[in-house]
Amino acid sequence: MRKLNDHAKYYLSIFLSILSLLGSLGLGVGAVLLILNNSITIALICGAGALVCFIVYKFMFNIRTEARSNVEFDAYGHRKGSAYKNLSAKEKKAIDMQRLADNERIISAGELKKITFKGSAKPEEELNKLIGLDNVKTEVLKMKAKMEYDIKYKRKNIGFQAGYHMCFSGSPGTGKTTVARIMAGFLFKYKCIKENKYIEVDAAFIKAPTPDLTLKRLQMILEKSKGGVLFIDEAYALLNGGNAAEIIAEIVKFMEDNKKDFALILAGYQKDMQRLIDSNPGLHSRISKYINFRDYNIAELKEIFTMVANAAGYCVDESAYEKFEMSISKEQRSKNFGNARSVKNIFQKALDKHAYNVMTGVIAEDKVYMITGADMTA
Repeated sequence: MRKLNDHAKYYLSIFLSILSLLGSLGLGVGAVLLILNNSITIALICGAGALVCFIVYKFMFNIRTEARSNVEFDAYGHRKGSAYKNLSAKEKKAIDMQRLADNERIISAGELKKITFKGSAKPEEELNKLIGLDNVKTEVLKMKAKMEYDIKYKRKNIGFQAGYHMCFSGSPGTGKTTVARIMAGFLFKYKCIKENKYIEVDAAFIKAPTPDLTLKRLQMILEKSKGGVLFIDEAYALLNGGNAAEIIAEIVKFMEDNKKDFALILAGYQKDMQRLIDSNPGLHSRISKYINFRDYNIAELKEIFTMVANAAGYCVDESAYEKFEMSISKEQRSKNFGNARSVKNIFQKALDKHAYNVMTGVIAEDKVYMITGADMTA
């Protein structure tokens, strides 16, 4: 019914626009002729009439633009069909400006830029460099082999029947975001997605003050993810809110409709993610791979500490390692333990203390680039 009203409004506005434009031109010409014949009073009346007709024309133009916009664009702000090309340049500009303003209110261009990243340019190399995560690497390599197989034996369309949607479960700091970026690189390399990009958000980013705006933000994020990978961290939080069922249903529909041009990775704690998957019968069947990211052990966390320190230009002595193990063991018992994130926090605190120790003479200058036990807090 709304579409019918928009069509009626559009064609009626065209009719009235033509009438008002012709009236404005006719009265304008008449006013000029009357002035030449010294009929000033009547000429002024005609001129006023021409002005009124022109104002009506402008008003009808705005109505026509709005109605045509509703007819020619879908709910996501994307053009439908080819009728757009038949519009005048002025109408196109007006519609584009209107849609740009609408989109800015939903998610600004600056926000979109912050959540859009390049996928890995060297996915195999980056995967091999990851510390631990043996089961994760195995699953990723299985998917890589399937992509190679589909291309080599021309089975690509069959391979896409289930799509490449994934669920990553595990504690914070276990590498889920890093692997998502690597996965985007593999999918692009083997032509499963058109662009080597992934959009990274969490459920809190999608949520808005109203259910309607939340749905619009989600729809816009999904559309922007076409051709690449969408990574939603803490995805289980989407269940919180009055329109949770509608949000999940929208995701499921988009997964199905765009499985040949889009990959979704949902991530979060294992128990919470299971609750999310169970919330909609269609969600489980559309996810082709479930990967569990286990917590790192002490040896792996120590290796990560070394890697972080080396990347910052520092080496680590044995006394620092001893205190690191004591510190990380305490962290592991905390409910806020963040695996690799906790390691990075420990290193940052050590680096701050190291700078103080060097500048106050606690540590000699020959150890400026060495993290020592004096820098660590056990």
